[in-house]
Amino acid sequence: MAKSKDKIKIEIVGKSGDGVTGSMYFVTFNDKQILLDAGLYQTSSDDILKQYKVNHRNYKVPFADLDAVIISHAHIDHIGIVPYLFARGYKGNIYIPKGNKYLARIMWEDSLKIFESDCVKLEKRYDMKATPLYTQEDIEVAMEHLVELPFGENIVLFDDLILKYYHASHIVNAAQIYLTFKVGETIKTLSYTGDIGSDIDKDYILSYEPLPYSDIVLAECTYGGSHKTHKQKDRDKDIEKIKCVVDQCCQYDTQKVLFGSFSLNRLQDILTTLYKIYGDDESFATPIVIDAPLGKKVSDIWDKLIEKDNDLWKRVINWKNIVWVDSFENSQEWQKLKTSQVVISTSNFLKNGRIVSWLKSILPNENARVMLCGYAGDKDSVAYQIQHSKKYVNIDGEQIRSRANVMQLVSFSSHACRSELLERYTSMNYNKIYLVHSESDGKKEFAELLRKELSSANKTSKVHTPVMGDKITF
Repeated sequence: MAKSKDKIKIEIVGKSGDGVTGSMYFVTFNDKQILLDAGLYQTSSDDILKQYKVNHRNYKVPFADLDAVIISHAHIDHIGIVPYLFARGYKGNIYIPKGNKYLARIMWEDSLKIFESDCVKLEKRYDMKATPLYTQEDIEVAMEHLVELPFGENIVLFDDLILKYYHASHIVNAAQIYLTFKVGETIKTLSYTGDIGSDIDKDYILSYEPLPYSDIVLAECTYGGSHKTHKQKDRDKDIEKIKCVVDQCCQYDTQKVLFGSFSLNRLQDILTTLYKIYGDDESFATPIVIDAPLGKKVSDIWDKLIEKDNDLWKRVINWKNIVWVDSFENSQEWQKLKTSQVVISTSNFLKNGRIVSWLKSILPNENARVMLCGYAGDKDSVAYQIQHSKKYVNIDGEQIRSRANVMQLVSFSSHACRSELLERYTSMNYNKIYLVHSESDGKKEFAELLRKELSSANKTSKVHTPVMGDKITF
């Protein structure tokens, strides 16, 4: 029987045990303690009080005593807590896949601005003292401790721990984490998928890489409960939708099409898709108005981040139709113009950022089009409400009439769909798989499907559905 000191323990300390945000896993082995991801909790609704309380909670993790933090990718629900670790006394390294260092700074600084704005709102709404989760000084300290590591190489972090990054095909430079431990005289392996992308052929991102055998897999199943697919045929249909809507917009002098988009990867995908459709059409004169400060910062360094297709991006970014909006005042000017426009603005859930103002001006117009480019959030989000034909939506405390035509683009999701997850998790070899990063009902539904697939493949691997606070020992 193995001694307890020869065991590896994993605790699900992030909200990704119960939902699709806030990834954080506390791993202890031998005399060491590490974190896999340190993600911010986010909601798709405007419940900033809940977000504040969750992100300022007692994490019950000895941040100051950690030996290492290993990051999968630069989405804020996977890296957003990192500067806070240093505010709490952490002094070690943050290991991150190559190509993410300066992207991390951009994401943290944008989050800090949102923290500061939310704190002002909280003080006004609830008469409470609110402080940002971290400061600019904490970001600077975190940057000093960021260590980029290459994909595909065995990196010895300690004499009893080896890290290897595998491509996840989720967003640019997103990784799956493969860890090899030596505990006592035994070698044990742990895989953490982070977030994994679909099989659609993507610009700028390398394909998904299968993981080797693992004793334990922490596996995302974001769309485990969804019947929607994100196949190549869905992408082809979405491209036809975009062309049809934009062509229609161009026939009239005052029609506008608004794409709601995340700033990281999604904006660049949408922009590239538009370029592929219209970039060589000299008669296409409609401006592509990009009103996304964070998206601009990401796009400015995109050529330094991408894994392939540099020549394509050079053509896209130099497209004469692109107009970058450089200020809120400039944004207001574009909104007031009675001309046809294709607008890309953030954020995707339509809950904050410049897109809020655009929605107020566009939604009441029955000739306008709003294109949702991915997950619309829960039933309280603006995106969900306009998608489900609610006549009035609450935006920034105002009741806005929703007359615009709303369309969903399903293929731009950065997550693998259920059928892809089933195929990958059935073909992988492992002893036990623990499903995370999913809503509870969807996770349980997916677990049953995966058990059946594994049984049909004559595999004895066990499937588990842990929740936040659960501990795994192996």
